[in-house]
Amino acid sequence: MDESGFSGMSVIGWLAIAPGTRQTVLEHLLGFREKLAADPVLPIPFEWPLHAVDLAGGRGGPLHMRPGHGPDTRMKEAFREVIARVLDELAGLSGVSAGAVYRRHATREQLYRDLVPLLNARHATLGIPARIHFDGNGTEQGLKGAHHGLPREGRYIDTELVLEPSWASPLLQAADLVAYAAFQSVIRRESRRFLWDWYPRRLPEAEGPYPL
Repeated sequence: MDESGFSGMSVIGWLAIAPGTRQTVLEHLLGFREKLAADPVLPIPFEWPLHAVDLAGGRGGPLHMRPGHGPDTRMKEAFREVIARVLDELAGLSGVSAGAVYRRHATREQLYRDLVPLLNARHATLGIPARIHFDGNGTEQGLKGAHHGLPREGRYIDTELVLEPSWASPLLQAADLVAYAAFQSVIRRESRRFLWDWYPRRLPEAEGPYPL
């Protein structure tokens, strides 16, 4: 999971990985990163994390890596297309589903607190336990508290939330792009018009983004 939004609105996007498929999905995403690293137009080294805000804005370190060459319009558009390419990759992966929820006038913690019980009820119905990984540095106590509030009986979401930085996880980087695309589909920022329909169009089977 990852978040997107701005003051006054919070969006949480996620990738749900079916049991037994995590390694296959991870290997596929790593293979995609290798293709990006080898792309002559896109100087995005394997070790550079994909951040939706930087890609959509056509900015960030990789754009300035070639000596004597600043970012041009062609390169900026190519960086924006990386978001579309990742979403397309996710849509074609077996065992992966995406979703997003949002709330106006709410913090990330408030939205997450109400999302966790819904996900727990879903997994209880399926009879499948789950563990949530969220982009963070380990200090997000407000997020952790949502797990501690789950009842002992019928608990299917792991009590401990796994917080890890997105730069270390291709899966969390992909979740960041999902959250950002969902956010832009709701907020419809004029400068990101190209993103308005990417969430429903490129992730046709995705849930939401739903107000919560």
